[in-house]
Amino acid sequence: LFSALSNDLINLQVSSSVGRMEAEGKNSKPCVDSSISGNIHSFHRIREEVDSLAQYVQALSGNEGLNQAVYYKEKALSLYKKYELDEALKYYNKSLTIRLNTLGENHPDVACTYNNIGNVYDNKGELDKALEYYKKSLTIKQNTLGENHPDVAGTYYNIGIVYRGKGELDRALDYHKKSLMIRLNTLGENHPDVAASYNN
Repeated sequence: LFSALSNDLINLQVSSSVGRMEAEGKNSKPCVDSSISGNIHSFHRIREEVDSLAQYVQALSGNEGLNQAVYYKEKALSLYKKYELDEALKYYNKSLTIRLNTLGENHPDVACTYNNIGNVYDNKGELDKALEYYKKSLTIKQNTLGENHPDVAGTYYNIGIVYRGKGELDRALDYHKKSLMIRLNTLGENHPDVAASYNN
């Protein structure tokens, strides 16, 4: 079934904007679950993304815990957009606990949750805590997605935002340059995320 699903989906045109969303508040962005994220450039990348989606759907269909984790994440994001940051943090942590228990530490969806917790701390003005969670997210994304991936660029971008907030402008610039180079390589010159990197 999932092989047939993969072959059918590969024939679809995949939008580069699938799953991407803008956060309210500061410029940092929430990320989305690994199965629907990123910009897709090649047949092999499409195959990887579709296979990941099929595995994720299969996991969800047989795991109430992961379903609950997704619900908590969506609830947290809704609260985050309303700037109810303490409540958002509570639900992100509930989602994180389930994902750590079911997926393990080294999984892109755990990285995504760390990133989103970092966003909350960033908007609360707790910059050292934000940096802690962004760096956890970055390590996992580098290990699981590779260095040259838009989600890695997104986390570099968020870390740059934090360092700018801390007044460490040279460090901020380093991270924004890393983000920009990956975005140029993977998204192209005319992508909104590239424009956001240029602005910082």
